[in-house]
Amino acid sequence: MIEEKLETTDSENGDEEKTSEKTTEETPKEDIEAKNRQLFERTKKAEQRAKVEEAEKLILQKQTKVSETPDSSELAKTVVAMKDYTPAEIDYIFKQAKFLGITPTEAISNEDVQLFLEAKREKLQRSEKTPEPSTKQIPDTKGFEEWTNDTLREATQAGDYEAIDKFREWMRKK
Repeated sequence: MIEEKLETTDSENGDEEKTSEKTTEETPKEDIEAKNRQLFERTKKAEQRAKVEEAEKLILQKQTKVSETPDSSELAKTVVAMKDYTPAEIDYIFKQAKFLGITPTEAISNEDVQLFLEAKREKLQRSEKTPEPSTKQIPDTKGFEEWTNDTLREATQAGDYEAIDKFREWMRKK
């Protein structure tokens, strides 16, 4: 669109150049100065048109953004639909809605989104059911009389302080 306007401007200005060259005979220096002035005027006009078109585009973009913002009833529907979800799940729903080009309430009813959220919840429940051990313990296969320096070192590295305390008590009694 901009190129077409520039081409029409160039052709109009080109006609003016030809007529001015034919009517007046100027010295080469004056001729170059005249052409430079005309070129300068042409570029100035083209820059002004480009700025105007850019401003118009920005105005159109702002108008479309304003029309894209959800109204209060749509926002209320979204809030009600999202009340049962965690913040991480809400983030995922919004990302999928943006990717699919749909509203967040439509994304909630999307089968893929529901499957992902269910799988994530099941994984979380499984991890909550099996707590991780609080300390690593060395199995008491050996009695304290069979402990060596290596066994004591392994217990210390594993953080099994209960076994070490029991070993110390056993050593005091002995």
